[in-house]
Amino acid sequence: MSNTGLGFSYKSFLALIVVFACCILLFEYIGDLGASLIKDQVKDSTSKYSDSKLEDNIPPLFTLNKNQQQPSEVSTTKIIPTSLSTEMNGEDAYNSACFVCHTTGAGGAPFIGVPIAWEARMKKGTETLMKHSIEGYVSEDGGIMPAKGGRLDLSDQEVLNAFVYMLDQL
Repeated sequence: MSNTGLGFSYKSFLALIVVFACCILLFEYIGDLGASLIKDQVKDSTSKYSDSKLEDNIPPLFTLNKNQQQPSEVSTTKIIPTSLSTEMNGEDAYNSACFVCHTTGAGGAPFIGVPIAWEARMKKGTETLMKHSIEGYVSEDGGIMPAKGGRLDLSDQEVLNAFVYMLDQL
């Protein structure tokens, strides 16, 4: 069989197999070299493998002695934590939760400072509106008032402060 360029001879087939085998061996060698470099980096950067013992330079926080006497009486004191934050005023509470919907109309919220948007709601009475602002409400027309404006960490008083602030803007 002659190699005329139109066929495939056994010599070119063997040469192709040798080239593939060399490529596989080359990739294997490069992979092993890369893996060993990564292992060396891990050993250098991990204190578990490092030669310098940083732990030896840190003094212990306490030591336990085998026959150490413990106090026989233990007293407990009840600690009542003081409040870390003060109650938000109406404007701060409004700016922390309510403004998101009451400046964009999201969920059918009436716009702050627009009396006509509040007319239908005000007919229900302020007590009902206050209850809805704390507990949440879904109206028949699809309007949504999430409980505490979605900020469940607000106290009821802070929500009422925000409610009064919005009414003062009308």
